[in-house]
Amino acid sequence: MTRIDVHSRRNGLQCPLHPQQLLSWVLFFLQTGLLYTFLVMLYPVTASPFIAIFGFGAQLSLFYFAFVVTRHNPEDPLTTGKFEEYARENNLSMEGKQELLSNTMWCKFCEHDVLKGSKHCRSCNKCVIGFDHHCNWLNNCVGKTNYPIFRKLM
Repeated sequence: MTRIDVHSRRNGLQCPLHPQQLLSWVLFFLQTGLLYTFLVMLYPVTASPFIAIFGFGAQLSLFYFAFVVTRHNPEDPLTTGKFEEYARENNLSMEGKQELLSNTMWCKFCEHDVLKGSKHCRSCNKCVIGFDHHCNWLNNCVGKTNYPIFRKLM
């Protein structure tokens, strides 16, 4: 099956959504609702505002990092045509660019040259640079470009 035959997912918000991803959304909003319905009411009135603010901040940061990781496209820059942008973000010199481009591999699924260390994700149908795993909870691949944000989420 080639890349032309099957649509590749750009990020985790594209359909089809994974059932675990939908479950994570339900659990997130359920947890938020429970936090403000029960937990805040159990503490004394003087501590309640601080707990509410802390809980809101924690939930907001969790939502933010999950959204950023899910929205990010960790695809190999050679397959997207964004190698120059990738080189700029990683402060690569001309020699560094040439070294990366001289060590490419051929992906038989994408039918494209990819950077060494990239791996094809069958769930997303794309090559991901520094592929770690495909996360069903986020419905997105975790790789070199979004791993730092993923660690903050965990």
